[in-house]
Amino acid sequence: MKFTYGGFTWDEVGTLRLAPGTATATATFTLGATATATATVAGGAVTAIAVTAGGSGYAAVPAVTIAGDGAGATATATLTGNAVTAITVTAGGAGYTAATVTIAAPTTGTVTALTLTSGGSGYWTAPAVTIAAPAAGTTATATATVAGGAVTGFVMTNNGSGYTAAPAVTIAAPAFTGLGNFNVVGVLFSPSHLTDAEIICAYVTGGNTYLSSKFGTLDWNQFIAASPAMAGAATKAVIAVGTDYVANTGSPILVGTTVDLYRIAARAAAGGTVTDLTGATAVLPIRQIAVSGPAASATILYSTLVQLC
Repeated sequence: MKFTYGGFTWDEVGTLRLAPGTATATATFTLGATATATATVAGGAVTAIAVTAGGSGYAAVPAVTIAGDGAGATATATLTGNAVTAITVTAGGAGYTAATVTIAAPTTGTVTALTLTSGGSGYWTAPAVTIAAPAAGTTATATATVAGGAVTGFVMTNNGSGYTAAPAVTIAAPAFTGLGNFNVVGVLFSPSHLTDAEIICAYVTGGNTYLSSKFGTLDWNQFIAASPAMAGAATKAVIAVGTDYVANTGSPILVGTTVDLYRIAARAAAGGTVTDLTGATAVLPIRQIAVSGPAASATILYSTLVQLC
């Protein structure tokens, strides 16, 4: 038996582990803008050229073409960074009454946006976003935004330069720390899991059954830390919480095992209590629990192999 929720997969008897979906994205590449300029004609010759827009994305000095009713005018462009900042007339030509100037288009551009193609799952902190570098130029950078365990979008922090096509985008996989080599026999996502990212599990070690919990990418035993032992090594456990449950506040947790039915309050390695809710009479094994009301005084419906109580 296996189920998946919020990016986590659990085997009924086995180890709690993360089966995340890594987020994916594509980049939008925009070629730089073409520079523009105007020519001044005097005495039949082109005497000056003024840059009206420097453009962007120029990796090399572009060709400058002068057209008109005369002939022989030539000019060269000057680049500063990736833009045209000046044009120098190298030959004025003759016979011009007017002239137009054309500057060749740039061959490189920038990354203007990232588009999310899959938000993934299991993200509780923003993952690293890597944009492939151009052959020459500045590498674009971006940060990810996260909500509800998934990547929801990106903020460009540097559009980069020198790109000739849309680069590859890599989003880091969700971080996860495992409980360890324990036999996990039960698991519960908190009622507000999509905001607090809490997982509660029952595991067996040293002949007893314990609770542990983790929040997002934090280690296990951060909040329910090595709870007081429930007697015996359970082969299966079901976990439930009351209607008043709030993560990391000491709210009681109800656990039914193949040994007995318990109410546990534990939030520290050295503290907490275990209450056997059936007293001296064992009703093993508990197969399901239904809870109504606050955990400390809840109405509890539980089933065993032979009866519903």
